[in-house]
Amino acid sequence: MIEQYIPSVVTYPRDIPNGAEKLASARILVVDDERLVRWAVGETLRSQGYEIVEAADAESARRAILSDAPDLVLLDLRLPDSDDLGLVFFIRAHVPQTPVVLMTAFGTSEILAQAVALGVVTLAKPFDINELTWIVESTVAPRLA
Repeated sequence: MIEQYIPSVVTYPRDIPNGAEKLASARILVVDDERLVRWAVGETLRSQGYEIVEAADAESARRAILSDAPDLVLLDLRLPDSDDLGLVFFIRAHVPQTPVVLMTAFGTSEILAQAVALGVVTLAKPFDINELTWIVESTVAPRLA
Protein backbone atom coordinates (compact mmCIF):
# COMPACT_ATOMS: atom_id res chain seq x y z
CA MET A 1 0.00 0.00 0.00
CA ILE A 2 1.40 3.33 -1.04
CA GLU A 3 -0.58 5.10 1.73
CA GLN A 4 1.83 3.76 4.37
CA TYR A 5 4.68 5.75 2.79
CA ILE A 6 2.82 9.05 2.74
CA PRO A 7 3.51 11.18 5.82
CA SER A 8 0.42 11.97 7.87
CA VAL A 9 1.47 15.59 8.46
CA VAL A 10 2.70 17.63 5.52
CA THR A 11 3.67 21.30 5.67
CA TYR A 12 3.92 23.21 2.43
CA PRO A 13 6.01 26.34 2.02
CA ARG A 14 4.18 29.58 1.49
CA ASP A 15 3.52 30.48 -2.11
CA ILE A 16 2.09 33.98 -1.95
CA PRO A 17 0.34 35.33 -5.04
CA ASN A 18 0.13 39.07 -5.66
CA GLY A 19 -2.35 40.76 -3.33
CA ALA A 20 -2.37 37.98 -0.74
CA GLU A 21 0.46 39.30 1.43
CA LYS A 22 -1.93 40.32 4.21
CA LEU A 23 -2.95 36.69 4.67
CA ALA A 24 0.56 35.26 4.51
CA SER A 25 0.87 34.80 8.25
CA ALA A 26 -2.28 32.66 8.52
CA ARG A 27 -1.46 29.01 9.19
CA ILE A 28 -4.31 26.59 8.50
CA LEU A 29 -4.40 22.97 9.61
CA VAL A 30 -6.48 20.79 7.26
CA VAL A 31 -7.45 17.53 8.98
CA ASP A 32 -9.14 14.95 6.75
CA ASP A 33 -8.45 11.28 6.09
CA GLU A 34 -9.30 11.70 2.41
CA ARG A 35 -6.10 12.72 0.63
CA LEU A 36 -8.03 14.24 -2.29
CA VAL A 37 -10.03 16.49 0.06
CA ARG A 38 -6.84 17.64 1.82
CA TRP A 39 -5.22 18.31 -1.54
CA ALA A 40 -8.18 20.26 -3.00
CA VAL A 41 -8.69 22.36 0.12
CA GLY A 42 -4.95 22.86 0.59
CA GLU A 43 -4.26 23.91 -3.00
CA THR A 44 -7.21 26.30 -3.03
CA LEU A 45 -6.18 28.00 0.21
CA ARG A 46 -2.48 27.94 -0.64
CA SER A 47 -3.28 29.87 -3.83
CA GLN A 48 -4.92 32.48 -1.58
CA GLY A 49 -1.65 32.93 0.32
CA TYR A 50 -2.28 30.75 3.36
CA GLU A 51 0.29 28.41 4.86
CA ILE A 52 -1.21 24.92 4.87
CA VAL A 53 -0.44 22.01 7.17
CA GLU A 54 -2.15 18.68 6.52
CA ALA A 55 -3.03 15.86 8.88
CA ALA A 56 -4.70 12.57 7.95
CA ASP A 57 -5.73 11.54 11.46
CA ALA A 58 -6.38 12.90 14.95
CA GLU A 59 -2.98 11.92 16.35
CA SER A 60 -1.14 13.74 13.57
CA ALA A 61 -3.40 16.75 14.10
CA ARG A 62 -2.61 16.79 17.83
CA ARG A 63 1.12 16.75 17.09
CA ALA A 64 0.76 19.56 14.55
CA ILE A 65 -1.27 21.67 16.99
CA LEU A 66 1.23 21.19 19.82
CA SER A 67 4.25 21.89 17.62
CA ASP A 68 2.96 25.16 16.14
CA ALA A 69 -0.57 26.35 16.88
CA PRO A 70 -2.57 27.06 13.72
CA ASP A 71 -4.68 30.15 13.11
CA LEU A 72 -7.56 27.93 11.95
CA VAL A 73 -8.38 24.22 11.93
CA LEU A 74 -10.49 22.69 9.16
CA LEU A 75 -11.57 19.39 10.68
CA ASP A 76 -13.30 16.33 9.29
CA LEU A 77 -15.52 14.70 11.92
CA ARG A 78 -14.77 11.11 10.95
CA LEU A 79 -11.12 10.17 11.07
CA PRO A 80 -9.48 6.73 11.35
CA ASP A 81 -8.75 7.30 15.04
CA SER A 82 -11.61 9.66 15.96
CA ASP A 83 -15.27 9.90 15.06
CA ASP A 84 -16.57 12.31 17.65
CA LEU A 85 -15.74 15.79 18.98
CA GLY A 86 -12.73 14.57 20.96
CA LEU A 87 -10.30 16.49 18.76
CA VAL A 88 -12.38 19.65 19.17
CA PHE A 89 -12.12 19.26 22.96
CA PHE A 90 -8.35 18.81 22.58
CA ILE A 91 -8.13 21.98 20.49
CA ARG A 92 -10.21 23.91 23.05
CA ALA A 93 -7.96 22.66 25.87
CA HIS A 94 -4.64 23.47 24.18
CA VAL A 95 -5.36 26.39 21.82
CA PRO A 96 -8.75 27.69 22.99
CA GLN A 97 -8.79 30.77 20.77
CA THR A 98 -8.17 28.84 17.55
CA PRO A 99 -11.29 28.76 15.37
CA VAL A 100 -12.48 25.38 14.12
CA VAL A 101 -14.56 24.58 11.04
CA LEU A 102 -16.08 21.10 11.22
CA MET A 103 -16.48 19.58 7.76
CA THR A 104 -18.74 16.55 7.75
CA ALA A 105 -21.25 14.51 5.83
CA PHE A 106 -22.17 12.56 8.96
CA GLY A 107 -23.18 15.20 11.48
CA THR A 108 -26.12 14.25 13.63
CA SER A 109 -28.23 17.01 15.12
CA GLU A 110 -26.74 16.17 18.54
CA ILE A 111 -23.13 16.38 17.32
CA LEU A 112 -23.81 19.58 15.40
CA ALA A 113 -25.50 21.17 18.44
CA GLN A 114 -22.49 20.23 20.62
CA ALA A 115 -20.13 21.65 18.01
CA VAL A 116 -22.01 24.95 17.85
CA ALA A 117 -22.00 25.11 21.66
CA LEU A 118 -18.20 24.80 21.48
CA GLY A 119 -18.03 27.71 19.05
CA VAL A 120 -17.36 25.53 16.03
CA VAL A 121 -18.55 26.50 12.56
CA THR A 122 -20.05 23.54 10.71
CA LEU A 123 -19.88 22.91 6.98
CA ALA A 124 -21.77 20.03 5.37
CA LYS A 125 -19.93 17.83 2.89
CA PRO A 126 -19.93 17.96 -0.02
CA PHE A 127 -19.34 21.69 0.09
CA ASP A 128 -18.69 24.35 -2.50
CA ILE A 129 -15.00 25.33 -2.37
CA ASN A 130 -16.01 28.99 -2.74
CA GLU A 131 -18.14 28.67 0.39
CA LEU A 132 -15.20 27.20 2.26
CA THR A 133 -12.93 30.00 1.02
CA TRP A 134 -15.43 32.60 2.20
CA ILE A 135 -15.67 30.95 5.64
CA VAL A 136 -11.88 30.80 5.93
CA GLU A 137 -11.45 34.44 4.90
CA SER A 138 -14.16 35.68 7.24
CA THR A 139 -12.71 33.64 10.11
CA VAL A 140 -9.02 34.36 9.63
CA ALA A 141 -9.06 38.02 8.47
CA PRO A 142 -10.32 39.46 11.80
CA ARG A 143 -7.65 37.48 13.68
CA LEU A 144 -4.89 38.98 11.54
CA ALA A 145 -6.13 42.56 11.68
